[in-house]
Amino acid sequence: MSAIGGRDLAALGRSLHQPGALVAHTVYECPDCGEQFVGQRRCADCGVFCRALGLGGACPDCDAVILLRTLLLEEAPPT
Repeated sequence: MSAIGGRDLAALGRSLHQPGALVAHTVYECPDCGEQFVGQRRCADCGVFCRALGLGGACPDCDAVILLRTLLLEEAPPT
């Protein structure tokens, strides 16, 4: 179980296990070119399957791909 900033990412992942919901909120990275995608398991340029990095999404301001664990670590108060 991974609790970051008081949040349980494993529980969040389990709640997203509806058809397509988990894939739609997962960040994938192409092993060949390193491009990251949200909800897309195959790299359109390289044609290879990507590896899952974790839950995440696109930044609403700049469309950059953001991993949820990275965002939570940046916002977590210092201990």
